[in-house]
Amino acid sequence: MGQEKPCNNHYTKENSSSDYRKVIFRIMCIKGDPEYIDRVLSLPISVDQMEAIADQNGKPAFLQSRTFNFQYVPESDGMDDYLPPFRSVEELNQIACAMQEICQNGCYHKKELFAFLEAEIPEDTDAVLKIIKDYENYQLLPWNYYQRPYTEYLWERSDVSRSHDKQNFTDSEYLEKEWLRQNGIIKTEFGYVRNQKRPLVRNEEESTFSLYSPIILLLYENKRTEPVPVLLAGEEEIGYQTVIQARIEESLEECGPQGLEVYLANQLLKQKVKAMMPHTEIVNQKLYLVLRVDLNQPLTDSEYQQLVNEWTLQAEHGWGLEFFEQAINVPEGELFAVFWESDDALHFTIETERELFGHAAQRELM
Repeated sequence: MGQEKPCNNHYTKENSSSDYRKVIFRIMCIKGDPEYIDRVLSLPISVDQMEAIADQNGKPAFLQSRTFNFQYVPESDGMDDYLPPFRSVEELNQIACAMQEICQNGCYHKKELFAFLEAEIPEDTDAVLKIIKDYENYQLLPWNYYQRPYTEYLWERSDVSRSHDKQNFTDSEYLEKEWLRQNGIIKTEFGYVRNQKRPLVRNEEESTFSLYSPIILLLYENKRTEPVPVLLAGEEEIGYQTVIQARIEESLEECGPQGLEVYLANQLLKQKVKAMMPHTEIVNQKLYLVLRVDLNQPLTDSEYQQLVNEWTLQAEHGWGLEFFEQAINVPEGELFAVFWESDDALHFTIETERELFGHAAQRELM
């Protein structure tokens, strides 16, 4: 057998033994051909090992598989929430190789890397690798690094202060943002992040879109003797819009102005989403659940798909579950709402506003 290939230039002949490698990711492939259902794979591995796995499965597509679960590894636990969504096995191995190198150099701290990724919001694997390779040039600064009194002094003396309303001077959030912008620093959930070689800039480009999905209403009527709900439709269904809307608003009271954005798992996606607010609308005599999404920055295709996936999970198993499990008492009986059912593709779909009204227009022409 020939000499083992280096792993994307992160391994040399001397350090390429399996004993030398530290496990960065451990993933379990959960779909695909029977050969690799439930297969557990520890990364990084060499290119030769990756190719051997693909050959054993008889499917080169295994390397491009994006359907897997992360298992617990101390050095990277939680990192999947700080990576661009839907990375392939091959891409994860590249990231693991890069992380292996900084681990070997003794400079790796998980919280720091999470902060650097959150600050930069990488949109693909190449961007992640660039951040990891530049790890030593980033700094995670503590919260007390920002000294408001000194910032106020500098701001008052600057030319910027003369061109702004004095009200901004008393706005602590505005002052902090100005300080961040002028110093090329990004605020993260872990602290302030800066790069010693270049300023960090986050340009905002606000936009909004809405996702529409039909609501199923079930009514257990007081007068019925059998414990079977009535599936509401037409006028009966839309007549309960006010009731459902009131319950939605009540459920959002603890979320604040961000709405359901607070429940997003992917932290990079969370940086781009300003708010996620659900409400009800009536479209063509049908009651819809509408999620209004306010963005700070445009989403990539994979980020959009991640948002849709997380929204359906929230609607079925998270925030929306209480509407199915807890009855709303109405004069006619007990009302339940179903926002999403993953096994019922016939009744539950998600469409953008353009898709929904475009399909409606097509039906009218038929």
